[in-house]
Order: sequence, then C-alpha cells, then structure tokens
Amino acid sequence: MLKKSRYIITIMLLISIFLIGCSQKNEVHFDGEEYLIFNGEKYVLTSGIYNESDIRLGKTDSFTIYEVEGDKEHNYLVARSSLDNTLYVKESFSPDNNEIEGVYLMSANNCHYDKKIVELIQKIITSEKMKLDNQQEIDKIQQTGLEVGVKYKNNPVGKNFGIIKKIKDDYVIYLFNNEWVLLNASDIDVLREYDDDIIDIIERN
Repeated sequence: MLKKSRYIITIMLLISIFLIGCSQKNEVHFDGEEYLIFNGEKYVLTSGIYNESDIRLGKTDSFTIYEVEGDKEHNYLVARSSLDNTLYVKESFSPDNNEIEGVYLMSANNCHYDKKIVELIQKIITSEKMKLDNQQEIDKIQQTGLEVGVKYKNNPVGKNFGIIKKIKDDYVIYLFNNEWVLLNASDIDVLREYDDDIIDIIERN
C-alpha cells in the first residue's frame, strides 16, 4: 500500500512539473517581415551593440529566440538562424538615453566605464560639428577607422556613436550623419591609455 502511494505521489509530481513547464512556455511568432510577437508583445527591428546570451526563449520558423545579456525584462530579443541573427526591441520600450555610463571600443566585449573616456564622449557631443561631404573620405573612415559606441544607463544595448580616424595630420571622429569633430592630442592620449592597438587602428592607412 505504501509503495502504491509513493507511486501515485511521483506521478502527481511529474504531472505538476509538466504543467508548470507548459505554463511557462513562451509564445513567439513572426508577423510579416518586420515584427516579432513574443508573449503577445510586438517587437520591431532595431540595431545596436550587445552580447547575445545562451538563454533560449523559444523557436519559430527557422529562428531560435535568445535573450540579450543583462536584459531579464526582455525589452530586446535576438532572432538567430543558421545564417544570421537579428535584434528586435519591444515597440513600447522607451529607454532614457541621456546618461552615458560606458564607451565601446571596437566590440561589444570591450566596454570601458572609466570616467575619462565617458567625459571624452560627452565633450564630443557638445563640440562644434563640421560637415564632411567627401564620400571617398567617408568610405575610407568607415572601412579603416576605430568604431566607437556608447552604453547608456539602464539600457543593455549600446548604440553606434562614431568612427575615429587620422586624416593627414588631424584626428577626427565621424558621426555617421556627414558630421565630424576635430580631436586634439589630449583626446587621443585618453584613448592611448587603454590599448596601443587602438592608436594603430586609428592611424592605419
């Protein structure tokens, strides 16, 4: 009799675990080519600097949906296939991109939170901007310069900010909207503190 009771309890526990697992299963599907629906919330295509976690949230079509590192609220999602990965953001999510807390240099794995480099980016934002209309120069900067991104407080996904490059005798940062800011020697010294390879990239022809 005791053995039978244990058997019944085991079966009930397994059923409970199964039901809990089913209740926690995420519902995900695409709505056309632009939208991803996740648990009833609409997500739209976006871009940014992020690290994809290894936490799988669901699967739809040929895509597996992953969580973004540092984003337990799932304001962002990554849709990955065998060929590509795409970043989505919750349509209702409005981050407060006012306070910069870090700066990306070269990659999403290389974010610096040092006060000096954050202040450098803040200085660039308020500096006088000049127009750069030479498409050949723009192409060269984008192909060979140092990519810089910004990490805003309370936002797990960073944004591309600009590309730093040495042009002739001047160091400049191109800001993607045909505007650029001239940097001085002290600005470059701030970057040099982190890695000499950074300066090599900036000065590479």
